Amino acid sequence: MKKQTKFICLLIACAMLVSLLCACNSTTPVDESKDSTSDAQSDESTAEESVDEEAKWKDANGKYTTGYTKDDLGNYKDTFSILCLGNGDSTYQSCDFTTGEENTVTFYGTIVDEAVEERNRLVEEEYGVKIIGVKDNNVLTTARGESMSNSGMFDAMVIRASELFTLSGEGKLARLDNLEELQLDAPWWDQNANEAFSMNGELYITTGDITMLNKIETTAILFNKDLAVEYQLGDIYDLVDSREWTFDKMIELCKKVPEDSEKQSHGLLTAYNDADDWFVGLGGTYTEKNAKDIPILSVKSDKNTNIATKYLEAFTERGSAIIMAQECPAPIWTTSFAEFYEGRVVFRFSGFSAANKMRDYAVDFGIVPIPLYDDLQEDYIAPAGDGGFVGILNTHENIEWVAKMLSIVACGAKNLVSPAYVEKTLTGRDARDPESEDMLKIIFANLKYDIGRTYNFGSITNVLTTLMSSQSTAYSSSIDSAYDAAQIALENAIASYGG
Repeated sequence: MKKQTKFICLLIACAMLVSLLCACNSTTPVDESKDSTSDAQSDESTAEESVDEEAKWKDANGKYTTGYTKDDLGNYKDTFSILCLGNGDSTYQSCDFTTGEENTVTFYGTIVDEAVEERNRLVEEEYGVKIIGVKDNNVLTTARGESMSNSGMFDAMVIRASELFTLSGEGKLARLDNLEELQLDAPWWDQNANEAFSMNGELYITTGDITMLNKIETTAILFNKDLAVEYQLGDIYDLVDSREWTFDKMIELCKKVPEDSEKQSHGLLTAYNDADDWFVGLGGTYTEKNAKDIPILSVKSDKNTNIATKYLEAFTERGSAIIMAQECPAPIWTTSFAEFYEGRVVFRFSGFSAANKMRDYAVDFGIVPIPLYDDLQEDYIAPAGDGGFVGILNTHENIEWVAKMLSIVACGAKNLVSPAYVEKTLTGRDARDPESEDMLKIIFANLKYDIGRTYNFGSITNVLTTLMSSQSTAYSSSIDSAYDAAQIALENAIASYGG
């Protein structure tokens, strides 16, 4: 019986071997065919992943290019003058077109200065047009005067969005989405801004790489790395990467700072006037667009009510967990800033202007985005300021030329100025670790603009500041009181947009 069994097993083995050999000699091998398909799919996936969506905007050397030549400009002018924010504000002034002693702000550093000079030099060399920054501390009055006189004092404006909205309502701005020469779909224009600031399908203002102000006014969180270790708060970067960096988690970490700390440390430093940024950063919206691209007030929605109530309630707590800038001795912005760079605060809610200034101090800090409202939120959100927006007066005699020049200047900034600011200044100098570079990519890829916030219809953003300062959570009733005035202001803005 055993011999018979062995014989049968041998026959089965031989049959399997013959079958295998036949399969290997088949003209369409099953296994090879399957592997080839899998490899092909893998190659296709790799090819799809490696496709550069911006390739059409790059030259053979990988540099961004408009494709314009000197002949495309038609020898209209040999200067391109841009009205921009003057030196009246020591922090939020334009350093996008001027360098050296023309600027009084000091925290950008020579790297940015050199990048601006190089961009200006290359534009003049290639196109025969010199870039001139016209710095002005009263840009709205100047722009109105130029609209009437058409003196040629400047060709374009890179000023605050709120000021451009005023000019738009007065019928003084050219419609940007009708200007093919501007190349609005190019990567040096912020597509989030294009979408946010259009109304009824019309766009009169936008922003992008042409300015650093839309980045320097962006809000994020700075954190003291040494204190995070001392209070055993874990790896903050890992929390961001794993999407565990939520508002609740941040508050939980803030409460780990001991009340009896010898340093009199605090978990979070923020300010009353940060209430608006917290709202937007946690996913709140003042307006949302309908199908006709018309903004509608959204502040009374359940979602926005829940967002505002949540952080307002959390910020009613004070002590070691949370401190407000207004609770510091006068001058509060100097002393509250010292709270962080002297090592008494773990987290500081901050614009990037503070990150620039922080390089003068020894504190070892990192940068992370504003936390998620909860783990269901799709992306981290970075509230952008309203500094550095582009507009063109509709009285200019050659608007198409202006549009081409704006694209050329913005493209040059994409190649030189933005990398100098983000990669070399923030990442290489102000941020003290390589992880912050990844955080910056997250932050600047998710800039959030809200036309309702920028217009501040009926001063509705002030509601949150008032609630924060009074340690109140009465969001619904406060919004109800301000809603009618905001609605009227919104309707008036819609009616006057574009004149």
